[in-house]
Amino acid sequence: MIRHRFAEWIVKARFFLLALFLACTVFSAFSVGRTRINYDLTRYLAEDTMTRQALTVMQEEFGAAEQLRVMFTDLDEETVRACADRIGDMPEVLAASFSPETDVREEEGHTWSLVTVSLNEADSTETVTALRAMFPEAGRYYVGGSAADHLDIQRSVGEEIPGVMAIAVAVVLVMLLLTLLPALLLSLDRFIIKAPPENPS
Repeated sequence: MIRHRFAEWIVKARFFLLALFLACTVFSAFSVGRTRINYDLTRYLAEDTMTRQALTVMQEEFGAAEQLRVMFTDLDEETVRACADRIGDMPEVLAASFSPETDVREEEGHTWSLVTVSLNEADSTETVTALRAMFPEAGRYYVGGSAADHLDIQRSVGEEIPGVMAIAVAVVLVMLLLTLLPALLLSLDRFIIKAPPENPS
């Protein structure tokens, strides 16, 4: 009985529900760009959990909450050291280390130089963005690490969401219109039946 009444209410309020859905769609379209996804699962841990306490102790002992890796291609040692010094001067960076003995590798005709960056508690995603635009004169170089991976995933998802939403909205609209079509035809038939006949000439 309740389900029957609920179904009747849905049929009677079909135009209101359609308008509500369209309003929600417009609001979602304007709000999708403000959506921020947190891929750092450690931030969901309560302070009293063993894992959270262990991470806190590690951070206090070693002084780094996040590490990034900056890989330069075909740069000499002096240039890489200068880049590492510039990175180390950033307020978000705790230390930037580079050792020519262990952080330089030659493969396939290219020289790869690695700078390891230890960050403090600042927003690491902003630091990744800053690092990726910091050395235009260095040519090809790469910024990696968990924060960089999270940022890339977030941007990729953000680029795909509008297309997915457009397809979902189109499917829902088609289903709603197909649901409303019989009611519209029935209303049209009733209007035609009730319409007074024309006076014969």
